[in-house]
Amino acid sequence: MQLLGVGFMLPFKTYYAQAIEQWLKQNAGREVTHYQVGMLLGEAFNKTVAVATNGFRKTGLYPCNRHIFSDFEFQKFLLILMNQMIIHLKLYQID
Repeated sequence: MQLLGVGFMLPFKTYYAQAIEQWLKQNAGREVTHYQVGMLLGEAFNKTVAVATNGFRKTGLYPCNRHIFSDFEFQKFLLILMNQMIIHLKLYQID
């Protein structure tokens, strides 16, 4: 959760505020309405993607390493799952 807060939401909030401020300067005397919100959110989102990607990269979550777990670790998980199923079957007398 913290990664999303720091790596995505904080920069997104900052870039969105900057986009609004810039729009207000360029359109003096006008207010931001729902017609401009989509455009401003899009600008903020596009800037945030690069920052968020770097945050995920620093933590090792991106790019996804599909080979981080060995076959042995998957086998160990399957054995645990099978043992739980056997216990469940014995507990409820299911044949």
